[in-house]
Amino acid sequence: MNKLQRCLLTLTLTLTLIPVTWSTVVLADAGHGDEASPSAADSTLEPRITARSNTVELVGILRDATLWLYVDRYASNEPMDGARITVTKGTARSEAKPEGQGLYSVTQKWLAQPGKHEVQVTVAVDGVSDTLKGTLEIPAAMADGHGGTWLGYAKWTGLVVVVLGLLAGFLKWRKVNAVVLPLLLLTLLSSVPDSSWAHGDEDHGDNKSPAEAAAPALPVASGAANLAGANTGAKRLPDGGLFLPKPAQRLLNIRTQLAAVRDIPRTVELNGQIISDPNYSGRVQASQAGRIDAPEQGLPHSGQPVKKGEVLAYLTPIMSSLEASVQQAQLAEINANLSLTEKKVQRLEQLVGSIPQKEIDAAHAELQSLRDRKVALSAGMAHPGALRTPVSGVIHHRNLVVGQIVEARELLFEIIDPAKLWVEAVTYDAALADQVKAAYTVLSSGQAVTLTYLGQAFHLHEQALPMQFKFDAPPPELSVGQPLRVYVETKQSLRGIVLPQESVVKGSNDELQVWVHSEAERFTPKKVRVQKQSDNSLAVLEGLEAGERVVTEGAALLGQFR
Repeated sequence: MNKLQRCLLTLTLTLTLIPVTWSTVVLADAGHGDEASPSAADSTLEPRITARSNTVELVGILRDATLWLYVDRYASNEPMDGARITVTKGTARSEAKPEGQGLYSVTQKWLAQPGKHEVQVTVAVDGVSDTLKGTLEIPAAMADGHGGTWLGYAKWTGLVVVVLGLLAGFLKWRKVNAVVLPLLLLTLLSSVPDSSWAHGDEDHGDNKSPAEAAAPALPVASGAANLAGANTGAKRLPDGGLFLPKPAQRLLNIRTQLAAVRDIPRTVELNGQIISDPNYSGRVQASQAGRIDAPEQGLPHSGQPVKKGEVLAYLTPIMSSLEASVQQAQLAEINANLSLTEKKVQRLEQLVGSIPQKEIDAAHAELQSLRDRKVALSAGMAHPGALRTPVSGVIHHRNLVVGQIVEARELLFEIIDPAKLWVEAVTYDAALADQVKAAYTVLSSGQAVTLTYLGQAFHLHEQALPMQFKFDAPPPELSVGQPLRVYVETKQSLRGIVLPQESVVKGSNDELQVWVHSEAERFTPKKVRVQKQSDNSLAVLEGLEAGERVVTEGAALLGQFR
């Protein structure tokens, strides 16, 4: 081998080793080392655009050259359906396609071009139009896809041509073993790096990144594409906040409310129960011991309407044998005196004019008195007494059956008017009576019912003072004896924000907190001091500012992310 041939062989081997060395550098730079780049966390997010106004909040997520637009109402975070959305970028203008549940999609050519794009989105709904502006940054790696550029392919093609030309010249001057040429070609081709290896944020076969494998699949809307994978997962932030993408917010049904600071009356919670209005209720009791007999229509049942004076039952007096003997003896004596008096009256009437008239009149009066005594004594022994209702209403309580023997003063019937009910609550603060401004109660259905304050008793009952209220219009589901909570608004007031009770949750250290929707896809916890207003509302006295968006539905779910 002469000097020229040795030079050509050395040059060939050098050109062959260049791609080997270059491929090693490319693979080392692809992010497979032990140290991650500072932007590794951000690289898991798809390109986004966010914008908002006083009425609309918009989040756009780019995937597969399609921009998915999530349009919500700014104050409540409710999906905004039926909107007409126009996306403008420079001279490119297109209408967004509705996908359902406040989701819209746009496909334009510029969405496949890398760089920063200034986008203008017009949202028109319910006769109101808002123009939102934002910036969508598309990385070059996302636009390139999985293949290399044409310039890279041209460089490798030229390099292969040069090497093959040098090999041809070398073989023309000297015959070598036929194994040399295949060996050099194999070395050259194996050293060319696959472009898919040099992309650290793409799949390597069937393997996925840990973040992508751990993220749940989140549906965006029925009939729309599924934005699943690592780019839709929630993340807990170092400052305690939470990054929650819009698809996840839709899945968890997150709703918010604008915080409004106002004067809130100091509210006192009391335990109470429903009682009947004494002016429209009554009781039927046994005046004496006796046996119960039913009227013709039968004994009334509970809940039956009755009218004042209506016969409910009959009470037949019962007595001992001694009492019966005494009454029979009295009746026999009356009958004997009645017979003698009748004869006496007959004789005196024959002597009219010969005796004074007053004697005749006295005899007649004595006769009538004996007759009345006989009727009264006979009626008491043989006829039952009628039990009548004292007021109109419905039978609330019934405690008897036919043939039952009852004692005197025993409660037989209780009648109430369901449209006239009171509430009796107890308080341990004697000064509360002078501070009452308004009162209400909250039913199990969540309905708040106004109460009218009547007054407070000044005698202790189980170390508490009874306070009485009445319903202006009692709901039909209430009943006497039912326990409930009474909320008394006093004349003293505080500055605060009224929120639903489910808005306030416990943090990791058991301190009360609320979640504030600080950004489109960011939630921040804030510690608060609250005062209970009712069964389903609280007043936040410290920790919130006016205008902040507080999570009212799904707050407990946000704390589950770790």
